[in-house]
Amino acid sequence: MRTREEILREIISKGKEIPEGWKATSRYDTQLHATEYNILHPEVGIYQIKEWQKNPFQVKGVGAKIARRVDDILINEPLGKFGILRYNPRKVFGDATEGLPLKKILQDMASGRQKTGIEMMLTGEMHPATKDITKTVQRKQNEINRGIVKIQEDEGLYASYV
Repeated sequence: MRTREEILREIISKGKEIPEGWKATSRYDTQLHATEYNILHPEVGIYQIKEWQKNPFQVKGVGAKIARRVDDILINEPLGKFGILRYNPRKVFGDATEGLPLKKILQDMASGRQKTGIEMMLTGEMHPATKDITKTVQRKQNEINRGIVKIQEDEGLYASYV
């Protein structure tokens, strides 16, 4: 198990090697108050990231590569697209204060024509999460769950106030 940032760096690196064919699923884990993402590619495998929104500005999370291959039965019809973005708030804020509209910043990011504060690192299809993914990788899932609980405990989420 590794940090969310380490897993995202690995996914982005693999995405540069193999840019097409990526898929993702997402669901909210109501027991752990965390969002779970499965990012997968038939040639790379399945990565799972579980993250907790500590506050509006801070996300904490853990993840792991949970499978070396992807079974076709795990994937349903796509819901739409997903993307992993690299965001530089200073650059975006600077462009916006210089009068560049956010719509133009996003259009430039999507086209890749101009360096903006938002860079599209990886894109693919978004699919509904299936129970089969969780069943297939239950041991790794439990390890990731323990990791997100540890982060939440360390941050005082379960501490009572007296």
